[in-house]
Amino acid sequence: MTINKFIQAIQKNNYFPKYSKWIFTFLFLIISIIYNYQDILFKSPQSLHQWRQCDCLSITMNYFQDNNPFFEPSVYYLGSDGTGKTVSDFPLIYFSVAQLWKIFGHHEFIYRLIVLLFFFSSLIALFKIFENTLKDSVLAIIFPLFLFTSPTLVYYANNFLMDIPAFSLAIIGLYFFFRFYQSSKNKYLYLFIFFNAIAGLLKISSLMSFIAVLGLFMLEFFNVKLNPDRKIFQHPLKQIFPLISVLIIQLIWYMYASYYNSNNNAGIFLIGYLPIWDLNISQIKITLDAINEHIKWDYFRKETQFVFIFMFIIVLVFYKRINKIMLFFTIFLSTGFLLFILLFFKPLKTMITIQ
Repeated sequence: MTINKFIQAIQKNNYFPKYSKWIFTFLFLIISIIYNYQDILFKSPQSLHQWRQCDCLSITMNYFQDNNPFFEPSVYYLGSDGTGKTVSDFPLIYFSVAQLWKIFGHHEFIYRLIVLLFFFSSLIALFKIFENTLKDSVLAIIFPLFLFTSPTLVYYANNFLMDIPAFSLAIIGLYFFFRFYQSSKNKYLYLFIFFNAIAGLLKISSLMSFIAVLGLFMLEFFNVKLNPDRKIFQHPLKQIFPLISVLIIQLIWYMYASYYNSNNNAGIFLIGYLPIWDLNISQIKITLDAINEHIKWDYFRKETQFVFIFMFIIVLVFYKRINKIMLFFTIFLSTGFLLFILLFFKPLKTMITIQ
């Protein structure tokens, strides 16, 4: 038996899409129980970022108790004008949870459960991306569940902050982008755009994958051949506005958020950036030391991260053998990550996740 036939035989036995999603779901539930999610789900805000968790619940409670208009969120801290009106993230989830509380009663576990369902949905989407691409259900199960071993993701996946819903929507958006890439059906492109528009409103940092896809669009627009068979974006003049609309939506929201805060209680939440060039050499060194401590304990094991770096180097070294779409997507995504670090370098001294 040749090596190729041997690999094909293994792949054939490893591909069982009819019931792989149920195995994945079962394993996710088992791991969640190991993490004690069944108890954490019913706990009030506590531990790391407790203050920020309380802010999220405070906005939700004001929607629930005071029936605040959607675009007029507020917190319990009344601020300088005595109204408590202030905004950070787009309040879609805060408002939605408040409506659920009105139906089912005030139960904080509903909030945690919704965030957890967002995360589970994103892992399912990631699982389907791997399974549809690799035609290997075993690897498709392993890779997303491996993501579920990151302490930061495990902690915030069953929590109150908007980072996980934003991250999850971006992953779900990627699933629809790959469906669009495989089928060329615009309905999948529009779903990709929709999910990324919401993700960016919740956390602007979640748009890095969208920007990477936009980078692919621009390469094709200027006649860079990425796919040997056909273009990804076959109708660029029709597709460019829906893509750009995501950025326009973000601009409108963050302009409104800045205006809302400046007319009520500015300075409670960050609407802006804190770049590295605002720091001196000593401050940069202190921040880098803090980042190093977080990397050792909060994301993945250091050895695992070295493996990631090694894999990234392999991709760059053997770039001629890599699928051009994945190559440029990886480069754009990595560049976006570095730019984000530079723009929000200052808070990295004290934070584990994005505020």
